[in-house]
Amino acid sequence: MTLAERFENEKINRTYRRVDEMHNLDWYIGYNEEGKKSLVLIVNGEFKKYESTKFILVKLEKRVDEKMYLSFNLIDDKYKEIFFKFCEDIIETTRNIDNKCDVIDFILMRWNMWRFAFKNNNKSLTENEIKGLIGEILFLKNVMIPQFGIERSINSWQGPLNYHKDYEINDKWYEIKTISDNSLIVKITSIQQLDNNEDKKGELVVITLSNTNKENDNYITISNVIASVDKEIDNMDLKRIFWGKLNNLGYVYEEEYENYIYKLEKICRYDVLNEHFPRITSANLKKGIVNVSYEISINELENFLLKE
Repeated sequence: MTLAERFENEKINRTYRRVDEMHNLDWYIGYNEEGKKSLVLIVNGEFKKYESTKFILVKLEKRVDEKMYLSFNLIDDKYKEIFFKFCEDIIETTRNIDNKCDVIDFILMRWNMWRFAFKNNNKSLTENEIKGLIGEILFLKNVMIPQFGIERSINSWQGPLNYHKDYEINDKWYEIKTISDNSLIVKITSIQQLDNNEDKKGELVVITLSNTNKENDNYITISNVIASVDKEIDNMDLKRIFWGKLNNLGYVYEEEYENYIYKLEKICRYDVLNEHFPRITSANLKKGIVNVSYEISINELENFLLKE
């Protein structure tokens, strides 16, 4: 039964019902005293600062038993679909929340990200954007974190901040491109992506994904690859940074994203600064040309392969 159907069932009784007996937290859905759809959490914790929007009223109060009562109340029913998505996201992202985590702090952090989504009517990511984001996080998980640790790796992720390079750390930068297993080219969308950066070493990282289904033990979706990194973060400030960067890219959980299911085929790293590497730099441009985009043949990159 979907969350929308469960809300409809509770409409008659005007009561609250626990979302899931197996959930770590006491989440309830139902209707408040004004008859508005409401998501409620009963939890131990302390008062935190919070903000509502013109669509969602947030309340955080202490009960007589000293537990906190946190509620999200839908003011305008025409925004119920995005409210349902918010409810699903906050329920799922807290399902196995670490007991060392400040639960209220984490939830309000997630809420602050969703406030942006409500403001912008939650424009969904395209499949290409989803694949690109999966590629950047796979590189974070499989390459950066094992080598540099989680804090330095997340701080070095600059793509979401509109920097020219996706990752930059020490004397090295990395540009990440995600392609399908049948692709023959890599598209470079600006000069700056593979241009020199203060003579630092640079790599083009090509991540190849193939379509699969959830019967594959190693299947990847955008939500499960994000969750695999999130569970490694035990510092709340770092968690804020990580989710803030996801939010900058327009990511909030949507059920339809679960239809995009992939398998990681390979991660190939190429030496961009080899003098024979096929790229265009600012030094190559004729006067008056400000920027160009171009495509590189995968077959022509073999001689520059560093690691696979």
